[in-house]
Amino acid sequence: MLFNTRHFSRTSIAVDRRTASSRYGIHRSVAAYVRTALLALALVAPAIQVASAKEATPPPPLNKQQTVQIEAVIRDYLLSKPAIIREAIVVLQKQDAEVAVAKSKATLSTMRKDLLNAPLSPSQGNPKADVTIVEFFDFKCSYCKRVSPVLHEILKTDPNVRVVFKQLPVLGPDSIFAAQVALAVAKQGKYDVFHDALMSAEALDEATVFALVEKHGIDAAKLRQDMLSPDIKAELEANLAMSVPLGITGTPGFVIGDTIAPGAIDIETMRQMIKAARPKK
Repeated sequence: MLFNTRHFSRTSIAVDRRTASSRYGIHRSVAAYVRTALLALALVAPAIQVASAKEATPPPPLNKQQTVQIEAVIRDYLLSKPAIIREAIVVLQKQDAEVAVAKSKATLSTMRKDLLNAPLSPSQGNPKADVTIVEFFDFKCSYCKRVSPVLHEILKTDPNVRVVFKQLPVLGPDSIFAAQVALAVAKQGKYDVFHDALMSAEALDEATVFALVEKHGIDAAKLRQDMLSPDIKAELEANLAMSVPLGITGTPGFVIGDTIAPGAIDIETMRQMIKAARPKK
């Protein structure tokens, strides 16, 4: 029997992600930057005149003719020095990035409890660790597969680290299916070994996944029932809702201490991030 993923479809995820991205101002087009730069120049020009004149009271508003003249001067200037637009865009992009980081950190402080202690989010390592790594991942993601051995090595060599796994199935129905199976397996207490099995699997279709279920002695009938439980659906939706304001728009993505790191991380970088997050003695 083919598994029905209609109640948590790829389409709904994509729409939610686009809507959330727009809501939190994560993406801006180059055209938007140009418009902002031109508007800033238009506003700055009369302000400079006011400052240089050191007038005590604001000047009267520009009339239509004066506005046209100033716009013409700005246009001629930009056409003669187009590199100014590029410089303005770079500055605006930097400012946007700084604002996004600040917003992400503020958001992080409000959702830390859900990130670290959500009851359905599987974890590995020391439950009393002084550093927790939160990974947003997709079983179908090739970069997540590359990072998996890094996390294994971190857990093996650092007994004071914990890893929390946030399933973020954004790569289609097979990703959603695998995430639902993995969370259902967690209810049977066999998540760790099954996580590794799915990370190593070449395919995530139903036949392949349930062959792994049988191989690892998991109760398939109970699993099929648990996969459709409301709490698993809620966990996946909550993970998506958290990822967007954190700036994690793909997989993998990590939260280590107060640092948010979208993308794959090599082991040395991860160790440095753990060191920075570790409480100072």
